Amino acid sequence: MDKFYLRLLILTLTLAAIIAAVFLTVLQQFYLSIFPFALGFVALITGLVYWLVSRSMDKKFVRFSNAFLSATTLKLFAFLIFIGIYLFLRRENAFIFTTFFFCIYIVFSVFEIKQLLLRNKKKK
Repeated sequence: MDKFYLRLLILTLTLAAIIAAVFLTVLQQFYLSIFPFALGFVALITGLVYWLVSRSMDKKFVRFSNAFLSATTLKLFAFLIFIGIYLFLRRENAFIFTTFFFCIYIVFSVFEIKQLLLRNKKKK
């Protein structure tokens, strides 16, 4: 089994601890109860996208390219739907939620790309 999922779990738990420490102390007035669900959702989608893309890395480059672009598109649509549903229900928290979601999206995207590059480097 790939070490990616262990690293993903460690990253998710580390971020959860940091988020809890920051939002339950310093930024307590900005904490939203959706934050743990958003973190879990992004981690789950990141794991799924990695699984789809890493399977295609063993095949031709064209297949990898198509898988990467398709998975990224589906990931972005899933995130937009998640954000859209939340903002439809809680419009008053739009800025806080989208800022939080953008930050965790960036962290998980950088993590995913670094792990794919590491896997590709090991493969060669």
